[in-house]
Amino acid sequence: MPVSFREGYRAICWFYVEMQDSDWRRKFAITVFSHLGEVDPYFGVCFGKFSRVVDFYHRSAKVASHFLGTLSKKLSERNIHVSQSLVLCKPFIEPEPEKTKDSKIRAYTFFKPRSKDLILSGMEAVSRLGQENRETFNVPYRATYWNNSCFPLMVITYGDSYADVVDSIRQNRMQADWAMDSSTFVSLRVSSETLDPVRDERVKAIPAIVFAKPYSFPNIDHVNFRKWNVKTLGWPGCKERFGWFDICDSLEFTSLYDLQRYIINFKKDPRHKIRRTSTLLLKARKQ
Repeated sequence: MPVSFREGYRAICWFYVEMQDSDWRRKFAITVFSHLGEVDPYFGVCFGKFSRVVDFYHRSAKVASHFLGTLSKKLSERNIHVSQSLVLCKPFIEPEPEKTKDSKIRAYTFFKPRSKDLILSGMEAVSRLGQENRETFNVPYRATYWNNSCFPLMVITYGDSYADVVDSIRQNRMQADWAMDSSTFVSLRVSSETLDPVRDERVKAIPAIVFAKPYSFPNIDHVNFRKWNVKTLGWPGCKERFGWFDICDSLEFTSLYDLQRYIINFKKDPRHKIRRTSTLLLKARKQ
């Protein structure tokens, strides 16, 4: 059975913010929605090594790339300097997606099939599980795309609850005997009206490890991850690292919105003098 695609492309661009002023988050959102308004973009806060993601559909790959190139230029003019990672995806021909624009969470999962002959098998497996997931979890839709990289199959999982989304992703991973590797990026939608992240549904727990890089090594001793009485995962205090990030702690939240607000307060604390942060989202194992 040959692989067939729908017309057009899904342009997904992750941004790593290198330089920023105190109001860069709001300026970033204003720039995205004003510049990309005609393509009705999804704009989200990322959790991990990237800061933001922009996601939209366009019939032309060339035009989509041009939109993102000029967006980067406009961000630079506002003193927001970024590094970009762009993926242009072709949508497979499959049932038309349900309305997903208002979903609060979008998770992007990349799969690397064991061989090129298994890409279609993977797409069919994901589509089959999509219906099962909608019946088992509160996940409105998952869509499958192909891209020209070493992780050619990408699945977008939509939802309003972190627990439902990651449970759905895990079910898909456990059924992916056709794949040899995968990676997931999780994002929380930013409202085009308020320019702030939306509130996702509260869950029992979102375990995470928060990494920080202060502006100077001696300032490590002044960093306090637990200043705001945040719940921890049992580590007896934060830990130092000898890598790109210098210090980290294991924390727990009840929503991605609460986690994002925590990161902002953490970085704004004048004692910390944080240069960069990164977050590793986790999922509790079933024993």
